[in-house]
Amino acid sequence: MSIYYPRPRGSMNEPNPLRRGWSREVISDNIAEMMRKGYEQDQAVAASLSSARRSYRQRHPRGSLPRHLRRARANPHVALTYGKMPTKKQFEASFERLVPDGQYEIRLSLADLEAAESTIIGDGLYDADELYKGVRQLTKKWDRGDEAAGDLASSILYTLEFEWI
Repeated sequence: MSIYYPRPRGSMNEPNPLRRGWSREVISDNIAEMMRKGYEQDQAVAASLSSARRSYRQRHPRGSLPRHLRRARANPHVALTYGKMPTKKQFEASFERLVPDGQYEIRLSLADLEAAESTIIGDGLYDADELYKGVRQLTKKWDRGDEAAGDLASSILYTLEFEWI
């Protein structure tokens, strides 16, 4: 006589919901799909990056990982879904590590000045709190459809080792 033990959910009898590939587009799509299915952002990012690394290794077993996969692996809090802000605690920790004098200098081009209009961001020096508020304002403008504001926020976050994917 044999006893039947059902497989747990998410095991081999269910298809993998993630697309195969390692491009930023595939990673971003996988994160969005997992979040639609109810996963937390951190879980979705980790699973999507892990899947991308596996896909890359299968295709290039001896090659080194692309930069966007290496950075995120070294610091799991670096990769964020496009438009999402890091927590204030994460932001401040990165700011303190990368801006030792506590003053972040911004010099904007004409296009960036237009994107920063109606925010506290402009040419000048910013402490961690002011910069966080400014990036948050830019992110809200991006949420309302201002692509240039999103690009500027992404650029500032990138200098602090956060990457929107």
